[in-house]
Amino acid sequence: MGGASLDEILALEAEGFFLSAHDRAMAAIEAGAEEPRLRHRAVLTLARSGATARALELFERLRL
Repeated sequence: MGGASLDEILALEAEGFFLSAHDRAMAAIEAGAEEPRLRHRAVLTLARSGATARALELFERLRL
């Protein structure tokens, strides 16, 4: 997978770095990673950062 691993993303999220975790997940997705859990984490981390409207848009764009 290009970009960060799921474990790295989860570690960032556990530390409260939601936007960093989101950025890493999106970088991996844009690099071609097909891992469904990355799409899920990208949306969740965005929502947990408080950007719920953008999270909903991403949810729909990623077809979750």
